[in-house]
Amino acid sequence: MSQKVISSKLTGTAAEEDAEMWEEKLTNSGNTTVARTMTTSDMAGVYKLVSFSNLGPYLETLGIPSFVIPLIKGMSQVVTFETPDEPGGEWVMGTETDFGSKVERFELGVEAAVPYGKMLKNFISGVIYLTFTNPEPNMLRFVSEERRKGWKFESNLTFSPMGFMEERHFITKGVKMKKFFKRTNREEWEEEKRRKAAENPFGDFDDDAFSHDDDDDFKGFMEEGDDDSDVPRV
Repeated sequence: MSQKVISSKLTGTAAEEDAEMWEEKLTNSGNTTVARTMTTSDMAGVYKLVSFSNLGPYLETLGIPSFVIPLIKGMSQVVTFETPDEPGGEWVMGTETDFGSKVERFELGVEAAVPYGKMLKNFISGVIYLTFTNPEPNMLRFVSEERRKGWKFESNLTFSPMGFMEERHFITKGVKMKKFFKRTNREEWEEEKRRKAAENPFGDFDDDAFSHDDDDDFKGFMEEGDDDSDVPRV
């Protein structure tokens, strides 16, 4: 599959040059004051990626090829959160990009072992160990380890009425990055998805015209560490 075809599928509008503006919007004094009064249920919603900073260097340390990084930057990303009705209940986090969607379920304080990589004769590339906590009323933190490689990560998602800021730290290699998400309306997002699908002349990657043995490897990189990639989602 050519890079041109892949680029034609990208619908992301997040701009790296807007990172400073969005960080100010999501952390300004008025927004922060309201955020401190948020409850767990206030985190539920739909959030669209609008900017990021230091994403390229962060991805490079994960071993993602340099020619793939501009394509990852061009992807759309929407994250949805469903919060538990009772303390200690299950959280649901959905992620949708131009190349697919996935749903992750977790409970606070409970370590989860998540395999990643292709299954070949019952062999997987690795396992990432994740633990989610809620250290502040408006914050989710997840600590993750790839123990075979000796990698450790920490991510903090700080929520506000306007959206949330994700701060990722690759502790082992001392690299940080940020993503900024704007809260959006679910109905508007569903309508946007229908419009994008109608405008896309190439359809899904599963179309026969683009069916090649090496496509799965490329798609794995594009998902920035999905279950089929040799790069862990961290």
